This record gives sequence, structure tokens and C-alpha cells, in this order.
Amino acid sequence: MTDSRQFVPEVEALARQEDGRTVLLAPAPGLWREGPSAGTLIRPGMAIGWLEQLGVLRRLLAPQQAIGVVVEGP
Repeated sequence: MTDSRQFVPEVEALARQEDGRTVLLAPAPGLWREGPSAGTLIRPGMAIGWLEQLGVLRRLLAPQQAIGVVVEGP
């Protein structure tokens, strides 16, 4: 994503444990864009896509407790 802004707003995803897995959740309603594909290694603080809220794109970051590989949904 190319953008002329010097400051890119960032938000940190929420994490929840479910059945021995860490599930990452959006911190607020919005449209998730450009998420990582299955098999991608996720590390704390890593960009995991964009959250669009009311026309504003915010870089979505993995929380500090997130580490693992992206798997397909249920």
C-alpha cells in the first residue's frame, strides 16, 4: 500500500486463547485488509494487515503475546 502520509496510525490487535490456540481479534469494528496468508509466521509487533475504520486505514499490529503460524479458519 503506497501512501504519502508521514505518520501511519497503528492499532494493536487483541489476543484470546481458544482450544490451545491464540486467536487475534480486531480492537474495534472495521474492515480487515491485506491479512497474512496461511503459513505466515507471526511475531509480536509485526504488521498483520490494515484495519479500515470510517475510511481511515490503520496498520494492525500483532500483540506482544502473539507468536505462531497463521492457520486456515475453522
